[in-house]
Amino acid sequence: MKLYEIMADYEKLASMDMESDGDTEAFLELLKTLEGTFDQKAENYCKLIYNLSCEAEAFREEKERLGKKQKALENRAENIKKYLKYEAGKIIETGASRKVGLFTIGIRLNPESLEVIDEESIPDEYFETMVILNKAKVKESLKNGEIIEGVQLTRGTSLRIS
Repeated sequence: MKLYEIMADYEKLASMDMESDGDTEAFLELLKTLEGTFDQKAENYCKLIYNLSCEAEAFREEKERLGKKQKALENRAENIKKYLKYEAGKIIETGASRKVGLFTIGIRLNPESLEVIDEESIPDEYFETMVILNKAKVKESLKNGEIIEGVQLTRGTSLRIS
């Protein structure tokens, strides 16, 4: 196999989508067919992992940037809506509507909502209690030698690339 063929295989690996089981199987099959010594393949895998990780980080940063932009636009639209409601409330009665060009605007009564004024004075029967396992506390107890039914400490392995 020639160098450009090897690089093409690694580029194909980098560009494969992993959204279905079939995609994953094809990816794993291509990995198995790559030629070279363990060291050559491992180095190329590390390069591929690094490139994919960098690309994923770029997408994560872009997602954050776009999320902030989305939130700013939503806030702007909500502020304009509040202002329109205020102005419309001066000339449109509650329950009525008015045609304004392409749109119809109206002031409607919302369903009743609950406003909690003093939670301390509400009887216990209106509260729900949720039981959540404190995994950190269980882990610490096991490390200190306690025996707890239904759990155990395990230790796996991970690959470090540097």
